[in-house]
Amino acid sequence: MTTVLPQIQAVIQAAEDPTFEGGSAQSAVAVLSNPTTAPFTFDVELYLDVLKAASSGIISVAIPAGGSTNVPLAVIMPGLPGTYQVYLDVKVNNVLIGHFLATEDVVITVTPDIDLISITW
Repeated sequence: MTTVLPQIQAVIQAAEDPTFEGGSAQSAVAVLSNPTTAPFTFDVELYLDVLKAASSGIISVAIPAGGSTNVPLAVIMPGLPGTYQVYLDVKVNNVLIGHFLATEDVVITVTPDIDLISITW
């Protein structure tokens, strides 16, 4: 009997301009394909920075043998301005089988704002 080990191929699709306002809700799409001859359930997580400044959480997706699917990954952007690398981890049965780095970083900006509470004499 031959055992088929899980494999994954991924493409991360993001916005044309990966500059976002801190605290905003954004969504990327990971196009995942299962190049094996067996179906698997993959646990997918997209996150910013190695310290996970923001994360999509873990999304489970079943992909049939030789199949592919688009996985939407919603993330609330971190509140601190800066440039963040984007990672995608894929696990099967809690074993990491894919660790991907996106080709573009995400840039977080924070627009200055002020609320007037009161003016008194």
